[in-house]
Amino acid sequence: MLVSVIIPACNQAAWLPFALESVLNQSYPRFEVIVVNDGSTDETGQILRGYGKRIRVIAQANAGLSAARNSGLRAAKGELIGFLDSDDLWYPEMLSATVSYLNEKPDIDLVCGGWDFINEKGFQKSSVFKPSRFQASVDNDFLRTNILGCPFPIIAVIVRRKCFDCCGFFDTSLKAMEDWDLWLRLAAHEHSIGFIDTPVARYRRHGSCMTLDLPRMEQAFQQVLAKAFTNKEIADRCVDLEIHSQIFQRIFLAQYCQEAGADAYLGRCIQIAENLYSQAPYNNELDKQYFRLLSALPYTENFLRILSLSNSNLRPDFLWFTSKVSIKRKEYGVAIKRLFALLARYPKWVIRKYLKEARES
Repeated sequence: MLVSVIIPACNQAAWLPFALESVLNQSYPRFEVIVVNDGSTDETGQILRGYGKRIRVIAQANAGLSAARNSGLRAAKGELIGFLDSDDLWYPEMLSATVSYLNEKPDIDLVCGGWDFINEKGFQKSSVFKPSRFQASVDNDFLRTNILGCPFPIIAVIVRRKCFDCCGFFDTSLKAMEDWDLWLRLAAHEHSIGFIDTPVARYRRHGSCMTLDLPRMEQAFQQVLAKAFTNKEIADRCVDLEIHSQIFQRIFLAQYCQEAGADAYLGRCIQIAENLYSQAPYNNELDKQYFRLLSALPYTENFLRILSLSNSNLRPDFLWFTSKVSIKRKEYGVAIKRLFALLARYPKWVIRKYLKEARES
């Protein structure tokens, strides 16, 4: 099957050659590369001319990421579609692994592989994320899983062309999170997704990365959710998750704030999420997810305390968390008192927790 690889490019000349080479060096031979030069004012045009007939170039006035991808889609000839941003990379086996999976599973409409994060210089910042952990929840209900947040980056996904024929292209009114909006529409129309743990994509994090434009991301989160819950197909199936989806988006935004070093913005996000929690329907499983995510962020101790009071299963987690916080603050007396209380109430839990963390370290 022919794969159309669409690369929007806007003033990313420093990284564009690396993105292009990562596609041109794929082990799978049947692909076309479509680069949409979205009004670049740097050396992007000159770089693209150097690739000659190995790529197809569409030049347009700057219209944004969604419009650039849509231009590429309209020109695409492939049965399968892949998207790579001009500052990111693919592993050499990206296309061979994903196309092989889709060939073996004709009932699957899109496939997502593993990804990691790299820094500005291309050095690895994280281990490869293995997305197969999403499979069970997605098989249970792709839409309800997806409404709580975009679970995978578009650069790690290959999509059958028929999905766009069914659900339309990217929403050009969105300045970010347009891929999440697409996944929600695909899920609402019962399109299916599969996951492989093969490393396929490398997501570059740098100072001008879109996810670190916090006001833009906050606005996009709100737009996508507002749009989703005015869609009857989505709203009817996810009515109990509407407030929870807003909480998750604030927590995810807080993660971006942490990376950007925007502490004041982070604290505001956590406070909004905490206030929303009091309005949300009780959900035991989501409480566990909240606790896991919040434990990795600052300014969350009060929110975690609220979670532990509303969900008795989280009380030992909260005592463990506050003990570790006390140790970091060098409040050793307080930490010892909390650990002894934890050991007295939940001895088996403490042993399991200690052994688990020892293995992970």
